[in-house]
Amino acid sequence: MILSSWSKMRKYLEQEMLAESLQGRIRFNCTSYVNMDGMHIFEIFVDGLLRMNAENI
Repeated sequence: MILSSWSKMRKYLEQEMLAESLQGRIRFNCTSYVNMDGMHIFEIFVDGLLRMNAENI
């Protein structure tokens, strides 16, 4: 499957790849900072709380 945008990838991860009991509880976020040497931050939230944060992935 080719996903052309982050929003499509996020929807795929959150709605199709998670167990039904986790859907709506887990949210993925990816932020890209173009002016900061292309820095990326990937985050995973569970029940609205930040549980994982990875930089420059």
